[in-house]
Amino acid sequence: MLAATAKAQTGASDGSYAEDFDFYWQTIDDNFAYFDAERPRARWRVVRALYAPLAAKVTSKNGLITLLENVNNELYNGHLTLNVNLKSSNRIIPTGADLWAEPQGGEFVIRHVRAGYNADRAGIRPGMIVVAVDGRRCEAAIRSFLPRSTAHYTRAMREYAINMLLAGRHDERRRITVVVHGVEREFALDVVPDRVDIADQSTVDVALLGGAIGYVKIHNSLGNTALIAAFDRAIERLRDARGLIIDLTDTPSGGNTLLAMPPM
Repeated sequence: MLAATAKAQTGASDGSYAEDFDFYWQTIDDNFAYFDAERPRARWRVVRALYAPLAAKVTSKNGLITLLENVNNELYNGHLTLNVNLKSSNRIIPTGADLWAEPQGGEFVIRHVRAGYNADRAGIRPGMIVVAVDGRRCEAAIRSFLPRSTAHYTRAMREYAINMLLAGRHDERRRITVVVHGVEREFALDVVPDRVDIADQSTVDVALLGGAIGYVKIHNSLGNTALIAAFDRAIERLRDARGLIIDLTDTPSGGNTLLAMPPM
């Protein structure tokens, strides 16, 4: 899925941010590529009616950011971002996620854990069932991430909500309670800084496997223009390789055409 990014204007001269909300809403209305039966444009009209009165009461840039983050939840698509966040903001997904859960029946089952990141280091494993985050049961805790523009919550909405909840906020340590062998157990995930909040030190890793196969692992740097030169250097080192493996398992945030075309 391509990243869909919109950036709102900020700092209305009259102290009101209602026009900024209108600008943002219209930007999404004009450019969001994923309106369909699951995300009907008609419901986006409902979003405007719901949030415009709230936007009229916003008196600060931080307040606007918080409001627009809630607006983004209405489309439950983690690739829709503001290009700005607060310390109190929730991490965006999938970029800020170190584990991924899916709704299954009435439960939330962990399907993937990002190797080497905080959830993995804490002992979280695929197959565990999440029952609470920071002491709140999941069904109650995910409500703040579910759309207000509908009373019917689809599986996709619930999957987005549980993973936003699991990703946590930048300024809080996460406590996740799971069921292990029929017993509830709480894990403290962020006793050290959350690795997803720390920029990768390198854009790529490169190796020659078995003396014949080139291996290039691209880190979460598909938005970093330094990747282009780093990838070129990696390929130059592997000029005589008989084959090539390009590892994209650490690139959850996706990228853009400017950075994708040179490696291709």
